Amino acid sequence: MISVGELQQLVKSDFTKNVGKLFAGNGISMAINLLALPVLSRLYTPEEFGSVALYVALAQLIAVFISGRYDYALMLPRKNGEALKVALSGLILSFYLSILVAVALFFSYDRLLSLFPHPIYAKLIWLLPILGFLLSIRQMLSMWFSRRSRFGFTSQSKVLQTVVANGVRIPRVIYANGIAGLWMGFVVSELVALVQGLFFFWKHDRRLLRAVERTEFKETLAKYASFPMYSMPVSFLNSVSSNLLIYAFSYAFSASVVGLYERFSKMISVPLDMVSSSFSIVFFQKMALVSSKQRFYRRAYLLSLLLGGLMNLPIVVWGPEIFGFVLGPDWLFAGEMARYLAPLMVFGFSSKCIGTTFSTINRNGVMLAWQVLYLALTLGWIIVFRHHSVLFIVKTYALFGCFLNIILGIYGYYFVKKAEVEVGKSI
Repeated sequence: MISVGELQQLVKSDFTKNVGKLFAGNGISMAINLLALPVLSRLYTPEEFGSVALYVALAQLIAVFISGRYDYALMLPRKNGEALKVALSGLILSFYLSILVAVALFFSYDRLLSLFPHPIYAKLIWLLPILGFLLSIRQMLSMWFSRRSRFGFTSQSKVLQTVVANGVRIPRVIYANGIAGLWMGFVVSELVALVQGLFFFWKHDRRLLRAVERTEFKETLAKYASFPMYSMPVSFLNSVSSNLLIYAFSYAFSASVVGLYERFSKMISVPLDMVSSSFSIVFFQKMALVSSKQRFYRRAYLLSLLLGGLMNLPIVVWGPEIFGFVLGPDWLFAGEMARYLAPLMVFGFSSKCIGTTFSTINRNGVMLAWQVLYLALTLGWIIVFRHHSVLFIVKTYALFGCFLNIILGIYGYYFVKKAEVEVGKSI
């Protein structure tokens, strides 16, 4: 348990101050998303939400792959010039990897297109490598601004992105179909946030570009090669795990079922994302600097469990009623799904700090092994029992996921403790 004294110390720390800066902007974003949820859920159908959710999940998955997770490496160099070399080297690698993804897409186009019910995706699928590359740039900029402690700008950017995404989607009548409206909201908001980030970087940090030599890119990529070797596969598998039900429901059921799940996920993740985006980035920054990682890990993990549990308790108790009232009568089943999946999302939220912990203590291989085990067990279960009801799949998936996340939390603490002992012996 966290003592009163530890909580008071946590509140006074730089960690909490930085979280507070992000929390303010993300709170506004949460409010905007919550206000837009009832409106959008009555303008678009579950099938439209479901097919676009699959598209966005694939774009985000591609972004994780082509980024090589060099954005994580930005926090490690002591000098900003060295960190900028990492960023630029990672972006060059992302460009070439996006070309590789385009080639892979060419050979798997027909199979991928079969997952989407509407003919509009025949053209939209070809944009996936480009969107993946743009998202990887956004990831790099986000981590760069975190390194520079520009959390105020990060909050403002989040608010702007949320306003644009919902503002583009609300005028449903101007689009030929709902898929176009939802897709445009995603793409336009990402482009606006990217342009805003690039202008902010150019205004405040362009002088650092003078210290970057192109001949050093190759050496920099090699120096931080552990991130594409270990962190990228971990993040890739984590992305698959986070959207596993979107992929599974698209394969086993229909886009409508995916849409029901997507609305549940959006409604639950709005408050969790608000805290997570504030918590996880600053956690990574703090974890890389603190001397007592074991103590900080314990406090942060238990605090995230407490926050996540309190925020999702109403969904567990009154899921269908809440969804029916907020989203409309067509979304009652989404509330039933939410009742069982909410605890899993709480544990998943708490586990986000574990992946960054392993990166700071050079134990990325452990996280990779766990992700492989997690996917093998949960995906295997879904495939074997895919002919059962949706609710059965949801219940068993949530049970497996909660258990495995608890195991991960225990192992995370064990390895942090072990790393501190090894450091103590070496001194």
